[in-house]
Amino acid sequence: FIQRYGEHVHRAAPAELQTLSVEAVAWQCCHGMGSAPGLDGWHDTDLASLSPRAHELLADMLRAIEEGAPWPAVMKEARAVLLPKDPTKAHDPLQYRVLTITPMLYRKWASLRLRQAAHWVKLWDDPALHAGVPGRGANDAWYSTALDLEESRSESIHVVGGSLDIYKCFDQLNRPLVLELAQRAGMPAVLLRAYSAFARDLQARFQFGVHLGAPKAHRAAIPQGCPL
Repeated sequence: FIQRYGEHVHRAAPAELQTLSVEAVAWQCCHGMGSAPGLDGWHDTDLASLSPRAHELLADMLRAIEEGAPWPAVMKEARAVLLPKDPTKAHDPLQYRVLTITPMLYRKWASLRLRQAAHWVKLWDDPALHAGVPGRGANDAWYSTALDLEESRSESIHVVGGSLDIYKCFDQLNRPLVLELAQRAGMPAVLLRAYSAFARDLQARFQFGVHLGAPKAHRAAIPQGCPL
């Protein structure tokens, strides 16, 4: 891939991130409520109700992880829930979207670091992107496309379009390639190191109703539902 498309890959020097502060960790723990807990059972309200000393210890742990320490074993498991894409095809197991519910503390850390890395995101942002960048989503894509079509129709201009759906995209991503592209793009080293370790060691347990399956590691894919 790199040999064939390397000239089109965005490249930048590694961006810098400020050292993770206790104040930032405490703020993140107290904001963004309403998410479902992970397998460890920690709710966002639990993290919000911790003492300042506990937030200080969490910050110490996260800083150590960013410097290369392993993620705690209890945080290396997630539950994978199945969301139906089409209710009329509930009998087809391939018609479900797999959403990975990672531990609450991981999601808090990822959201915090993503917000702090906004200056890096701007380096590779592009008006054509409607995912992966703040403030834009699928609604912006279809709305702007609908406006273009309506304008063409009002001016009697013929329009042709194409649609491409990468089947089970998140589940088929080549993780080493994704991480290589992130590194070439200058993803902050502390962020890339911790994210890579988490994605590599993560095991998911599929949830069917109240039942959980055995832990399963994925050789490919990145978690769909991860802030990063």
